[in-house]
Amino acid sequence: MKAQIKIISNPYKKEVKYQHWVEEENVWEDITYDTKRTSNLLKQELVAGFFPFKVKKIVDIIAKDYDNPDGISIFFEGSADEFRELTDVCSDPSYEGKIIAKKSELYLANARDILPKVKGLFQEMSPLILQSVSKEKIQRDLTRFSDASSDVVPICVMGNYSAGKSTFINALIGSEILPSGNESVTAKIYEISRSAYADRAFVKCKYLDFDVEVHFDKEDTVYPNTIVENELLIAIKTAISEVENESIVARVNKTLSVINDFEDEESETKISDLIEVQIPFVNGVLSKTTHPFVIFDTPGSNSASNTKHVEVLKEAMANMTNGLPILVATPDSLDSNDNENLYHLMLEMDELDNRFTMIVVNKADSAGIQRRGATEEEQNRILRQAIPRNLYSGGLFYVSSILGLGSKNGGEFLDYIYEDIYDAQVDRYENADNKHYKTLYLFNIQPAQLKRRSDALAAEQKELVFVNSGLFTIETEIEQFAGIYSAYNKCFQSQMFLTRVIKITEDEIEDTKLETEEIRKNINDKLEADKKVLLDKLADTAESHREDDVAYYPTYMSEFLDGNDKTFSVEEIKVQEAAFTEKHEKDLAYEDFSDEAKKARESLTGNFIDNLKKAASEKDGASVKKIFSGLKEDAENAIETYQAQRGTRHQVDKQAADSLLKYVTNMYEKKLAEVYEELDIKSREYWTEKTEQLRNALAQIVSGSEVLTDERRQELERIIITYDKIVFKDDAADTIFEKENFEKKIRVGEMTIWQSDHLNIDKLAKTYNSNIEQGAEKRYQSIEASHRDSAFKWIQALLDEIRENIVEYSPELSKQAKQIRIMTERIEELDNRRIKLNEYTQELYEMMDWKLTEE
Repeated sequence: MKAQIKIISNPYKKEVKYQHWVEEENVWEDITYDTKRTSNLLKQELVAGFFPFKVKKIVDIIAKDYDNPDGISIFFEGSADEFRELTDVCSDPSYEGKIIAKKSELYLANARDILPKVKGLFQEMSPLILQSVSKEKIQRDLTRFSDASSDVVPICVMGNYSAGKSTFINALIGSEILPSGNESVTAKIYEISRSAYADRAFVKCKYLDFDVEVHFDKEDTVYPNTIVENELLIAIKTAISEVENESIVARVNKTLSVINDFEDEESETKISDLIEVQIPFVNGVLSKTTHPFVIFDTPGSNSASNTKHVEVLKEAMANMTNGLPILVATPDSLDSNDNENLYHLMLEMDELDNRFTMIVVNKADSAGIQRRGATEEEQNRILRQAIPRNLYSGGLFYVSSILGLGSKNGGEFLDYIYEDIYDAQVDRYENADNKHYKTLYLFNIQPAQLKRRSDALAAEQKELVFVNSGLFTIETEIEQFAGIYSAYNKCFQSQMFLTRVIKITEDEIEDTKLETEEIRKNINDKLEADKKVLLDKLADTAESHREDDVAYYPTYMSEFLDGNDKTFSVEEIKVQEAAFTEKHEKDLAYEDFSDEAKKARESLTGNFIDNLKKAASEKDGASVKKIFSGLKEDAENAIETYQAQRGTRHQVDKQAADSLLKYVTNMYEKKLAEVYEELDIKSREYWTEKTEQLRNALAQIVSGSEVLTDERRQELERIIITYDKIVFKDDAADTIFEKENFEKKIRVGEMTIWQSDHLNIDKLAKTYNSNIEQGAEKRYQSIEASHRDSAFKWIQALLDEIRENIVEYSPELSKQAKQIRIMTERIEELDNRRIKLNEYTQELYEMMDWKLTEE
């Protein structure tokens, strides 16, 4: 028989597990170092890496380790996104007849489908979080979660100087805004986002303690919020005056050049290390995206000031999550020591998700790339070099940034050298007849199934220079990351944040409880011995009552939990179904349609026999023809009346099914409401009676006390007797009936090949009965905990009231007793918030939890 392997991929937890089927024990067994010590499936990259990037390697290992003459079945538990990658790999001709991919019964929802719900949940819980926890304790987590639930996707472009990072970013933007040159030109970190308008841009930084802002539109350059003319602003204005009639791009470029070069000869840094830029994105994939990307351009990692700038970059990204790292290198620097060092720097940044690192090989037009694609041997040689060996995950991409930028700006450059290179090279990228025709994207190294798709998509495009420069594929992969992959990490960050907030909340509650108990202990230690004995007796009596009441509660409630008639027989439902069917048959005049169909069938037979007899007696051709023409006419009439009858039958059955489902749903809601109400009433009666009994018991203890003055004793009795009665919280219930769950159908895979108008009565009755029982049990558990909690809080509050009055004669003890009351109320408030936050967290977890496929 086939070998059976299960892959369990949970991108929300960033983990992949593997199991194999043990036929002798009829069970799935985890593949671990204990069960299969030599399995390559347990390598770190295959249990913690991003599944779509590793699936080909996983399938290859399974094919080798579990080779079987009958083939291998791979069962998959995970998201539909990831299952598509598995089926794509398994559809390779090399696996035909050997490996088949199947969905398991368990699955996870795609992250992009639930992320909007996560955002909505965050909006609901934000006020509660801020009320529950000191803002200083969670400010960073709060900001990070806010980012995790937003659409912003940070792109961090890193690399050594002269790798062409600035030119690459210019190509992504479609405008030559960042200064370029052969030396290290980026002395600052640029945070670049897309302008909302095609004719608006701005640059913002700090000079000493002053904000410097420059705003650009189609005609003008303005300097808002300028309070003091400073040296930097004067230099910018002077430079802008040289290009004041030129494009927004030319003016932004001039501004950034001034900022970049301003401190070359300065010993002291006066300009902020982070420069904000907002600019329209021109042409290409990123200009049309709905995702608000933020691109960070960084100084070369081998520049003298790099250490400082890495810290600035980390600070700029401190409130961001799920940054996409893009490492820009040149073909001859993939194995350099400088890039090896850069690898370690990237790993240290928690803000970057290194599972998705894109390696961009810039200046690929000078790499000696031929017309053909790279061989497997050449790809392996490249992947063994330092940077790919350490950082390769989703792909290594070749690009000519100058050609890509030229494809967007029409070959109109500010930099003459770029223009010269573009003019000399462009024919090789747009003319397939050129003997040096270049298609750089074909040399990209990606997981096999991803490369097939990206190459096929690139081949469909008509903008040849944009595509063949390699820029189209890179932008498409960035968009893919934002649209599909990043959502999983955003959901992951959301879970981590909520877990930390709830832990902080619980710690605050526990600290408050400990402080309250310490104050109570302090009060008791200072009480006179006789008053302490009285308080102990009151507390012991309350504790004894509480224990007895909790112990007897299930016995008391069992009468009402088990005594309800919760069942609904199949026969009852069938009788009701028959009644609804009869009603709708009358409403739709089904009997008339049935009679018409019957008459048509009888006419068909009768007329045929009569015409046959007549033809036999007359023995002429006209009579014979009449037989067939009459038969045809009668048959058409019979078919027409039968179809009318059948259509009416469908309507009758459908309406009867709808009526029946509505009837059962109403009965369910009515019965469950009755059960809920009775359980709720009886539980309230129980605890009301028990708390009243305790009230009387405590009053008797106080009335018989000899350590209190008559006045104090009478006052305490009055307080106990008139103390507010217990108040209970209310809960809500949900309904569980959906029609599609009870339709009769036959399915093959994802396809329904037959479906009835009737409902599955057995399933309907079983669902009704089981859910009534489950609903009653669930309600019982809910009110048991809720009402018990209400009773305990009432008892504690009454004891605190008594204690406060016993020690009232002492100003110090009285103050502490009042403080206990305040802190107890604070505990209850925090506890309620913690419960609500836990409910939100549970809701969040359920969105990302395993679900059972519904057949």
